[in-house]
Amino acid sequence: MKKLNKQDYKTIMAKLYIDRMENDKEMENEQRYSRDFSLIKSTHPDMNDEDVEKLAMNFTAMNNYSEFAKNVMILSQNSKKYEVVKFAREDDLNDLYLAKKEIEKLIKQIQAEHKDYLVFYE
Repeated sequence: MKKLNKQDYKTIMAKLYIDRMENDKEMENEQRYSRDFSLIKSTHPDMNDEDVEKLAMNFTAMNNYSEFAKNVMILSQNSKKYEVVKFAREDDLNDLYLAKKEIEKLIKQIQAEHKDYLVFYE
C-alpha cells in the first residue's frame, strides 16, 4: 500500500464528514464503523483491511473528541447558571485536571500535524 499524503487524508475526512451529516441519524456504532470502512475502502481500494480499520477508528476517535469538547463547553456554560460546582468532589476536580492535560497534548499534536490551521481562540 502506498503511504497516504495530507490530501488523501483530507479527501477521506471530507467523505466521512459529509456522510455523517447526511446519513448518521440513527446509526449505531457498528453500522457507523461498517459504513466508514466501506467509504474509505471505496476511496482507496488498494489499501489493506487492517489499515482501513485503523483509519476508520482514528476518524471516529477524533470525531468523539470534537463532540466531547462541544459538550464540555455547553456544560461549563450551564454550570454557571446551575451552580453545579457546589457538588464537585475532589476526584471530579482531579479527573478534569487530567483531562485538561490530555486535551492540551492532543491540541499540540494536531497543531504540529496541521501547521496551516488557524486557531481563533488561543
